[in-house]
Amino acid sequence: MECINCKKEIKEEWNYCPFCSYVIHKSKDYSKMVDKYKNRIMKTPLVKVGGLCIQISQDEGNPEVKIKSLGNMSIEDTEEEKIENIKTQEFEIEKEIKEPHAEYKKLGKKTLIEISLPGIKEEKNLEILKLKQSLELKARTEDRMYFKIIKIPENSSIIKKELKNETLHLIIE
Repeated sequence: MECINCKKEIKEEWNYCPFCSYVIHKSKDYSKMVDKYKNRIMKTPLVKVGGLCIQISQDEGNPEVKIKSLGNMSIEDTEEEKIENIKTQEFEIEKEIKEPHAEYKKLGKKTLIEISLPGIKEEKNLEILKLKQSLELKARTEDRMYFKIIKIPENSSIIKKELKNETLHLIIE
């Protein structure tokens, strides 16, 4: 099978291309799954719940905040002061998104990946999402955001993660 995006040869069972990270959409027959859970779904009692939906949008200029109540909760049930704070709070759009530089070193069966993240001093500013054959890295400072897809072998995992001197060290096995 050939990747639609980069035209490289990929396996039929892959959900995305390991070369360019393109998601390969495959149609599935969900009718069997629906039939399997139909009785369970039909017997589940409905519970009335509620909450608030906060929508933030921006065309030009300042962001617009809309608040809607859902279910059995109304805006009056919340603290009016907190909602006003949300409405008037300044929201800053990310100024710059960068792909950080990464170096790969083979350590026997393990791989050390060193990712340079200038301005990132604490792990709380990092987010790593493990996918089947890649890692998605997001990191944020006050004025920029870093984003990188790191290809890793299927069934591998992060065995060590350390942020030191604005460099993220990952050991993959």
